Amino acid sequence: MALFVATVVLSAVWWFVERHVSQPLVDLKLFKIRAYNGALAANLTMNFTFAGMSFLLVLWLENARGYSAVEAGVLMLPATVGVFLFIPLGGRLAIRWGGRLPAVVGLVVASAGLTLLGSLGTRSSTEYLAVALIVIGLGLGLVSTPVANTTVGEVPIDLAGTAAGVFKMSSMLGGALGVAVLTAVARELTTRDAASVVEASGLSPADISHFRQALVNSSSFREAIASLPPDLGRTVQQAAVSAFSSGVADTMAVTAVLTFVGTAAVFLLWPRRRKADATVAGPGPEDRPNP
Repeated sequence: MALFVATVVLSAVWWFVERHVSQPLVDLKLFKIRAYNGALAANLTMNFTFAGMSFLLVLWLENARGYSAVEAGVLMLPATVGVFLFIPLGGRLAIRWGGRLPAVVGLVVASAGLTLLGSLGTRSSTEYLAVALIVIGLGLGLVSTPVANTTVGEVPIDLAGTAAGVFKMSSMLGGALGVAVLTAVARELTTRDAASVVEASGLSPADISHFRQALVNSSSFREAIASLPPDLGRTVQQAAVSAFSSGVADTMAVTAVLTFVGTAAVFLLWPRRRKADATVAGPGPEDRPNP
């Protein structure tokens, strides 16, 4: 909590400094461009969703489903495939209708895919996971190109460097927040479910206390289970895996809601494309951002 307070205070100090120095690191007039603000919000939401989702699903695949790290990584590939399939379409839609439409539609599609992940369980098939990940990837693929083109191509030339830097910063910030926030949510939901599941498993108060002590004194879940007597270990492992699966599924549902809230922010911040702009030809190869 102290770090959150410090973040607010230091952000206010930074804003004050940037307004009064002769050569600011970030020219604040950049944030008077509504399309730029909308694209930043979309980029932040996209990275928040993808980073947090990927981190939690890999943990779930390894700890609850028993896959190796390499196998878990391979099972996440459908999301990447979806992104690559729809990146070209997002670019074409942006040229014809402006970046706002594909960005909003893409985030709504991603929310739908996250809603599918909200039904994950210990018996969910890999095919179901793949379908949900492809849907999420398709949505994020629609967002990627319009957001990048807007943040670089729709700002004054003297602000282009700053705009690109802040855009990249929003990607890093979104990813970091996604992992931190969604991990915290999953931990809380898993702990709540684990407590009820373990207590309902018929363990004695002494066994439950033993398990909690094992978790506190161990660096990993596997180590904690290994330290328990075999019969107790099996019972606790089944309960913990069930609770973790439920916690991750609930977190995916929460992520779907947060992504939809981010979509609403993008919709409000990003102005509609004016009719006069719709007749302008799309950017040539020399105008596109360099990855």
